[in-house]
Amino acid sequence: MTPKTQNTTEAVFAHHLQAVRDRDVEAIAADYADDAVMMMPGAVVRGIEQIRTHFTNVVNEAPAELLTNIQVDQLEIEGEFVFLLWSSGTMVPRAADTLCIRNGKIVMQSGT
Repeated sequence: MTPKTQNTTEAVFAHHLQAVRDRDVEAIAADYADDAVMMMPGAVVRGIEQIRTHFTNVVNEAPAELLTNIQVDQLEIEGEFVFLLWSSGTMVPRAADTLCIRNGKIVMQSGT
């Protein structure tokens, strides 16, 4: 097994998940490329500033427990791609996200 660097898909995703659980908007935003795209039902968020605004709104509007209680139900990592099936108690019984992490940054994320 080769040692993992800070720019591996696994390391970036682990940092991102912890930043989300910590509700740390700046740490969350730091994981994204400047031109990253997030696609969700009803919205496409483009670029780091819109992503920062999106997560600021999530942190300010969602109950704290929604993020702090995220449970990983399934995690698949293949090269630069991540598939995450997650839940957060009764607030989010099941959700899925797919990410592409390239050169140490999230360049695309889609979710439900």
